[in-house]
Amino acid sequence: MTYKRLLLTLLFFTAIFTLAPFARPAQAQDNTIAISWEDLGLGTKIRFRGAVISQDVFVPIPAGLKPQSIQGKMYISPDVTGGFLEVRNRDRLLGTYPLEDLPKEITIPLGSAQVEGDLLPLTFIVRLHSAEDICIGGYAGRWMEITNPIVHFQGTPQAPQTVGSFLPNVLHQLYIAVPQNPTAAEAQAALTLSTALSRKYHAPGLEVHILTLDEQGRVPKPKDASLLFSRIIAIQETEDAKARVALKKTAYGLPVLWLTGSAQEIETQSQWLVNEWARAAQAATVDGIDMVLPQEVGRSIVLLADLQPQGWSVEGLGQLDLPFHFSQADLGGPVKGLTLHVAGTYTPLQPNAQASLSIYFNDGLVSSQILDQSGKFDFRITLPNMLLQRDNTLIVRFVYTPPNGNCPLGAHPFAATLDKGSYLAVSLGDQETTGFERYPQTLVPEFVVALDPIDVDTLQAAVALTSEWQRMSRRPLQPQLLPWEAAVTSPKPVVLITRQAQRADELHAPVRAEPFRVLDTNGREIFRFDLPTKLAVAETFPQHGRDVFLIVAPSPRQPTQVADAVLQAPNGWYGLQGDTLVISGSDNPVALNVQGEGVRIEPLASTGETWWRRWLPAFYLGGILLILLAAAWLYPRLVRRGVGSSEKQS
Repeated sequence: MTYKRLLLTLLFFTAIFTLAPFARPAQAQDNTIAISWEDLGLGTKIRFRGAVISQDVFVPIPAGLKPQSIQGKMYISPDVTGGFLEVRNRDRLLGTYPLEDLPKEITIPLGSAQVEGDLLPLTFIVRLHSAEDICIGGYAGRWMEITNPIVHFQGTPQAPQTVGSFLPNVLHQLYIAVPQNPTAAEAQAALTLSTALSRKYHAPGLEVHILTLDEQGRVPKPKDASLLFSRIIAIQETEDAKARVALKKTAYGLPVLWLTGSAQEIETQSQWLVNEWARAAQAATVDGIDMVLPQEVGRSIVLLADLQPQGWSVEGLGQLDLPFHFSQADLGGPVKGLTLHVAGTYTPLQPNAQASLSIYFNDGLVSSQILDQSGKFDFRITLPNMLLQRDNTLIVRFVYTPPNGNCPLGAHPFAATLDKGSYLAVSLGDQETTGFERYPQTLVPEFVVALDPIDVDTLQAAVALTSEWQRMSRRPLQPQLLPWEAAVTSPKPVVLITRQAQRADELHAPVRAEPFRVLDTNGREIFRFDLPTKLAVAETFPQHGRDVFLIVAPSPRQPTQVADAVLQAPNGWYGLQGDTLVISGSDNPVALNVQGEGVRIEPLASTGETWWRRWLPAFYLGGILLILLAAAWLYPRLVRRGVGSSEKQS
C-alpha cells in the first residue's frame, strides 16, 4: 500500500508540474491583447516639437476591450538638456516622465482612464529645455518623440450585435462576397461600399477583397480575417425576397452583414450603410430603407478649415509653421489656378521685437512681409501655376525674434491665429500634368467604370484601383458602373477593365497587348517587348476630351494581377510614373511614357525577327528531342552490330 500511495503521489505532482506552464500563458493570451499605434490608425510615432507643446490624441477602443497601458520608447534631439512629459485623461493625471537617460522605454498606465464612447481622450504635455538659443531651436532641433507605441488591452473582442455597430472605428480588411457571376447591380454596390469605406478608413489604409459565394449561397471563411479589424459584407440581388439588411452569424465566428433585394434596393442599402444614419440602427435587421443623398456641389472656394480641422494657432519663439497638405482632388478636380486669401491675428510686438510672415507653396517662397504693430494681417496672393502639383503643401510661416534678439528661457512668446475664413479660390480646368499623374483629380466628382466581362476578378481589379484613388482624395469619388458600349461613348472620365485584347484596337489605344517597340524621332529603338508570352497593359490616354484608364489582360493574365502590379510600389499609386505599365513574363512591370513628344510606338507582330525570337525556345526543344530520338534509334543497332562482330571473331 505504501508503494502504491507513493507512486500515485508522484504521478499527481508530475501531472501538476507538467500542465502548470501551459495554464497561465493561455489565460494571459485570452485576456491581454497588444495593438500597435499604427494598427489603431494613429501613425508610427508621437512627435512633439517646440519649447512647450500640448497635443490631444483620441485612441480608438475596440468593443469588449479595456485599455491597460501604453508602451513606447522616448527619444530626444541632441540639443535637449531636460524637461518632462505629462499625460492626462481630461483632468486626470496618468503619469509624469522626466526626460533623463534617454532613449528609454516608458509605460503609461491607463487603468484609471475613462473611455468616452469608443474613444480614449489623452492629452500629452511636453516641456523641452535646450542649451541652445530658443530662437535657433525653432528652426531645427528641440523635439521629443515616442516611437512605435503599443497599447495593451484586457478583455475579449466582441462581435457586433446590431447593424448600427457593425462597422468599427478602425477597419483593416473589408471582405465583400458576391455570386460567381455578379450582376451589374451587385458589382455597383461593391464599388460603392469599397470606395466610401476607403475614404472613411483612410488610416492606416483599408484592404478590400472580393469573395465568391459558394453553390449554397454561403460566405467562405476569409483567410486572414480577425474579429478586431475585419468585416464581411455579402451582396445578393433577389427579386423574389424582401429587401433587408441583416446581420447573421457564421460557423467560424465572424458575423456577415447581408444586403438583399432588387437592384435598386441593394444600391440604396450600400449608400445607407456607409452613411452616419446607419449607426442609429439598433437591431440585427433593418427593412424598408429609403433615402436620398445630397448631391456633391462644385465649389470655387475651399476653406482651409476643410483641409485641416485643427492646428490653427502657433505660440513660441523663432520659426513657427502652420502647414496645410492637400491634393488637386481635394479641391474638386483638375486645377489650373489658385488664389490664397489668408487672414488672422497675432500678438502685438514689443518695442525692438521683429516678426515676419511668409507663404511657402511646394517649397517655393511666394510671399513675405514684415508684421507691424497692428496685430492683424489680411492679404491675397496668386499661387504660381508652375509650382502646382498633384499633391501640394502650403506653409504659413511666422518668424519671431524678441526685443534685441535676446531669446532666453521665459522670454515673452509670440502667438498667431489664422482666421477660419481663410480660403483658396480655385479655378478648375484642364491641367498640364500627363499620364498617371492626372489621377485621382481627373475622376472627381464622378467617373464611369466598365468591366468586360463582369466577374469576380475584374471586379476585384476595379475595387482595388478605386479604393486606392479614394485614399488620395478628401472628396468622395462616385464610380458609376455602365455597360461597355455606354461607357465607351460617355463624356465622363472612364475606367475600362477587360480580358479582350481587341478592345484596345476598338479604342485606338496607344499601346496594344501585343509585341511592340518604342522609337525616338530618329527611328532609333529605345525599348522593345517581343517575348513569346502575352502582354498585359495598363495605360491612360486622352480621348474625346476625357481621360481613359484601360487595363487589357488577355488570358492567361488576370486583371487582378495587373491591378496588383499597378499598386505594388512601396508608395502605391504615388510611386507610379509615366502613362503605360507593361507586364510580360515573370519580369517586373515596366513603366513607360509613350505619349510624350519625341517617341512613337511600332507593332512587332508581323516582323520576322519577332517571329524568330518567339519560336526560338521551341526550336531548341525540338532539336534536343530529335537528338534523343536519334540516340535511342542508333544505340540498339550499334550494340547488336558490336555483338555480331565479336561472335564472328570467336
